[in-house]
Amino acid sequence: MGISHGEYEIDSKGEIIIVIFTGTWNKECSEELIEKYIPFIERKKVHKFGVLADLQNFEGATPDAAKPLIELSLWGSKNGQVARAQIINTEFKYFAVKDMQNLNLG
Repeated sequence: MGISHGEYEIDSKGEIIIVIFTGTWNKECSEELIEKYIPFIERKKVHKFGVLADLQNFEGATPDAAKPLIELSLWGSKNGQVARAQIINTEFKYFAVKDMQNLNLG
């Protein structure tokens, strides 16, 4: 396994899970987040929850970092996640809207 690049914080306010994404991410960082995120949710013992992703200081990700995050989103949908919201900056909006369309996640 390679060295993780990128940072995150996981917190909660009641049934709202808050994830703060910082820096430029690689696959190892995405996988590390998942290893901590799922047990965090399970410890909360919530039947339904929402997620707020703060992407204001997120600087992007390698294409292979996106796939684990998409899989995590699907896990959330199957395990009680009923809402999702994002706080984004203009640069990330450009990436999410334009560049994500070009990724081959199959």
